[in-house]
Amino acid sequence: MKIIANGCFGGFSVSEKALLWFREKMGQEAVGVSDLSLSMAIEYSISRNHPLLVQCFEELGEEMNGRAAKLYMHEGPDEPYWIQEYDGSESVRTMSDSPWKDPAKIKGFDFE
Repeated sequence: MKIIANGCFGGFSVSEKALLWFREKMGQEAVGVSDLSLSMAIEYSISRNHPLLVQCFEELGEEMNGRAAKLYMHEGPDEPYWIQEYDGSESVRTMSDSPWKDPAKIKGFDFE
């Protein structure tokens, strides 16, 4: 699974060029939608593994980066994921990374 995340402090955001790219791909759906509304939808509402988001990153690369963003693509197994964030810098986490899938890996707990 491909997931788009932000790899630096500042936060996930997309560029003007990415907004134009989304408008072109969305066609009629984007008519009458302000840049601010579209930007907010991309940044906060759609899944980070959404096919259009991934395609935009694959086509634009670094040109997709918004202000104070350095977007990257995480590629991993097709499993549930979550994004861990600190001051805008994001890490993609999956159950494969989690100690909760194997209680024996959790330090400080005695499960016997």
